[in-house]
Amino acid sequence: MHVLITGGSGLVGSALLSMCPSDVTCTSLRSSQANLTDYTTALAFIRGIHSVKPIDAIFHCAARVGGLYRNMREPVEMIGDNVLMNTNILKIAHTLNIQKVVCVLSTCIFPDKVDYPIQTKDLHNGPPHFSNEGYAYAKRLLEVQCRAYQRQYNRQYFCIVPTNVYGTGDNFDPQDSHVVPALIRKGVIAQNTNTKLHVSGNGTQYRQFINSKDLANIMWWALENYCIYDTPLVCCPPEEIQIKTLVDTIASILGVEVEYDEAEGGQMRKTCTDTNSQLASFGIHKTFSFMPLEDGLKEAITWYKMHEM
Repeated sequence: MHVLITGGSGLVGSALLSMCPSDVTCTSLRSSQANLTDYTTALAFIRGIHSVKPIDAIFHCAARVGGLYRNMREPVEMIGDNVLMNTNILKIAHTLNIQKVVCVLSTCIFPDKVDYPIQTKDLHNGPPHFSNEGYAYAKRLLEVQCRAYQRQYNRQYFCIVPTNVYGTGDNFDPQDSHVVPALIRKGVIAQNTNTKLHVSGNGTQYRQFINSKDLANIMWWALENYCIYDTPLVCCPPEEIQIKTLVDTIASILGVEVEYDEAEGGQMRKTCTDTNSQLASFGIHKTFSFMPLEDGLKEAITWYKMHEM
């Protein structure tokens, strides 16, 4: 099997590459190689790969992403670039007769006002949180597009919906990073300068965090085994973690103190249904267990210190 991974240099894409099965050929497609917002350029590049060794499936991980503040700062680019990339990848896959595409969404696209835990059926039942509506609506449309290809052309195009992904190879940019890498970066700075870890917000929000290696394992499994194509597969550990707990864990690993500015920040909850409830009928829950948060954070901190400093 030959699998193309868009966004191969990103957090999820790099995890998929590192865990590529021995009997699979993986090809990484990075933004520096082809502009996926330009259909003609992207088609030519992917067709070139396909002509050398036919592509059997695509993991579509490429996206314009960012943390809370980038989403609020660049809503036009968030919706525009993501809609173009998603549309182009599905169209290219169909044009080249690639039967299977697995697309990565995010739980931040679910409605702001919803009963918890979130179910896949809730996806389109209300607007997303205002802070990331550009990105959220683009990703919601991708789920609709996948179902359209399923119905009209019988394609196996479907979506994976992870909760907050973190791990080695994350984006630690101070302007664009998500909560875990942002806190790790600030915590390491506090450790090196013998200061406190300053946290923007009051830490009362709840999230579910999934290590990128766990997500990659589930995605490789889903590529071969998941068949309920019109239902996105939600990927999350069962535990819901308060941001304060996350901060305290990072601070404990680094040996630093914490201070909060008590400001409000972000959606209070984004709790999803346990992944195992969707996977139980396939049996994966009997052999798969999620990496403990503290272990994953220690690994990510070590990677950051080795690669980013």
